[in-house]
Amino acid sequence: MLKDVFIEAFRHQLLPLFSEITLPAMRAFGGFAIQDAVAAALLGSALAVFVLFRIGRVVSKFWQAQQPERNSQLCQRFQPYTMGLMVFVATPFGFLIAFAAGLLGAPIKYAMPLALLGLGLSYGAQYYG
Repeated sequence: MLKDVFIEAFRHQLLPLFSEITLPAMRAFGGFAIQDAVAAALLGSALAVFVLFRIGRVVSKFWQAQQPERNSQLCQRFQPYTMGLMVFVATPFGFLIAFAAGLLGAPIKYAMPLALLGLGLSYGAQYYG
């Protein structure tokens, strides 16, 4: 059961075309360890954010090679904005935020804690809401 919640959260973060109703359904029908489900969903989403961030980094290497000076200026200009937006990775367009943060070279040691904060707030709201 927890594996399914983990996979659903991972899939939802990578491809936000799916409707993530797993936690509200578990809460409505009862009889489940909802805290474990929240933890599994949080881990699944965090892993997906990390994967998207790393994909952005890989693409960044090819992108930087095309026009290094121009792309370096863009990275310096927009990187602070992507760091602040990492809190919103749980939104429907969060996959773009995680990818853009990796693409623009945001430091992962600051980006991932912000992403975890945003995901924790989202799943906390679903659990307590």
